Amino acid sequence: MKKYNVGFISGFFDILHEGHIHILEQAKSCCNQLIVAVGTDEFMRIRKGREPVLSYNERVQIVRAIKYVDMVVAENRESIHKVIEKAVIDAVLGLVREKEKQKEESGHDEQKPD
Repeated sequence: MKKYNVGFISGFFDILHEGHIHILEQAKSCCNQLIVAVGTDEFMRIRKGREPVLSYNERVQIVRAIKYVDMVVAENRESIHKVIEKAVIDAVLGLVREKEKQKEESGHDEQKPD
């Protein structure tokens, strides 16, 4: 039996790599249904200060195809809070937490681009 019924994770998933797949696999291992929020192009410009390599629609299509993902929603400044409020989410899982864990384990602050 999994710890949570519905889990939630967000990210931009621009230039998807093995680390993204590992995080989604780990998130899905904790819950029966995994909702993934993909950041919009506009939100990426605000948060990352750069243009996405892949468009929002391309990134959504790729993330939807991953077997660990049950639902994909848009992430932007306004929508993310509404999604969390409306969905019956048991756990908010995050890429930030995974990066913090890796930083603690390695003993230094190394950030990889996503």
